[in-house]
Amino acid sequence: MDSIETLFTIKPDAQAEGYPIDALDCAITRAEAIVVLLISEFCCTGKSCRLSDTIVGNALSAVSGHLAMIKTMVEYWHDVEVKREAKP
Repeated sequence: MDSIETLFTIKPDAQAEGYPIDALDCAITRAEAIVVLLISEFCCTGKSCRLSDTIVGNALSAVSGHLAMIKTMVEYWHDVEVKREAKP
């Protein structure tokens, strides 16, 4: 299944210094917010405050997408570091 995360790539010729701390922090914070939303499902009493299965499914998909973006960024920066260390 295609998702927006499959379109998230880093250009092969990208040149950047340092780690993408702001981008990583943003992706982590968004994922955490969704997890908090899902945790609230277990703190609720009564049927009227429950989220629909569709919302829960979409929230889980969003967390998965954020984790995929984080993985892409970390792998890219790991590769950059390996290349940097390999230079004489």
